[in-house]
Amino acid sequence: MSLPSRVLVLSLSMALAGASSVSVCPTLAAPQSANQSYQQPTNQKISREEALKIARTQVPGSQHSTTIPKNFPVPVYTSNVSKTNFIHSTKGNPSASANIITSDDPAKVFKWYQAVCQRDKWKMQVPTDKLRATTKMDSNFYMLDATKQHHRIMIYCYKNPDPRQPGSIVNIAWSIAGR
Repeated sequence: MSLPSRVLVLSLSMALAGASSVSVCPTLAAPQSANQSYQQPTNQKISREEALKIARTQVPGSQHSTTIPKNFPVPVYTSNVSKTNFIHSTKGNPSASANIITSDDPAKVFKWYQAVCQRDKWKMQVPTDKLRATTKMDSNFYMLDATKQHHRIMIYCYKNPDPRQPGSIVNIAWSIAGR
């Protein structure tokens, strides 16, 4: 799956996972507040159902679900979860994206994922405090990149931008390392 396709998958999965919506462009996607509708690059507002149709046509070879499978390579955070979404490839290189909305704080969710990855012997890389300060990452955004055998995961935990749903959004991207 090409980078623009992966960005589109991640963006659409965020829109489909919960009340928060995104603006999607083939090369750039950014979370928007939940009181805004999902928008195509032409700024045309569309419903969640239409977003799902776009995901199926714009990203051929993908399957979408609101349930994350039990065999996903990383355990799913389950505390105070209100919504989940899952997208995986059905053609080409194997890849998947799991998205979780929880009312828990991003730092709490991230610490849980760090502990799980350490327990399960993933080789993790996280930004240093110096890098976090340089890039102005605050307590509302956390990320890690990890590998184990031929698997690679990238986990992002950040504050839900929807003021009506305080808590976190978690994005987990999985792929076969080196592909």
